[in-house]
Amino acid sequence: VDVTAHVNSIPPTGNGDLAIEFHVNSGGGTASGPQIYVHDNTSKANRELAQRSVEALARMMGYPEHKPGKFTKWTGVRNESTTFHGSIWFLSKTNVAAQLYELFFGDNEADIDRYSDMIEGGVKWQQVARSFAMFLVNELTNG
Repeated sequence: VDVTAHVNSIPPTGNGDLAIEFHVNSGGGTASGPQIYVHDNTSKANRELAQRSVEALARMMGYPEHKPGKFTKWTGVRNESTTFHGSIWFLSKTNVAAQLYELFFGDNEADIDRYSDMIEGGVKWQQVARSFAMFLVNELTNG
């Protein structure tokens, strides 16, 4: 996917618009759990939505050890400047509120096992995606 074309396809309209990307992170095999990156200068409302979202995502994905407000240094909401690269092109070039979701750490065996167990236990990624989409719609319309 051409990232420039992708970001340029996001309409630069006003209030209520939110651009989201989903990724799988890496952290040296020791980091675990979901993260959401936001632009360093994002609005308070977008940062608060990201915080509620990462807490909901942690619950939906079965991270009971990740309680609201009690995330590790690896999880929770983080500024893009804290990344290895110092910035994330998607966040810095998007003209609307943007959030980049790191669903789990692909180099952490426990994270991989957690997702494998979910799938083997009958939880489909589509169910999680629908539940999370409904959460976001509710947040954006009623939050």
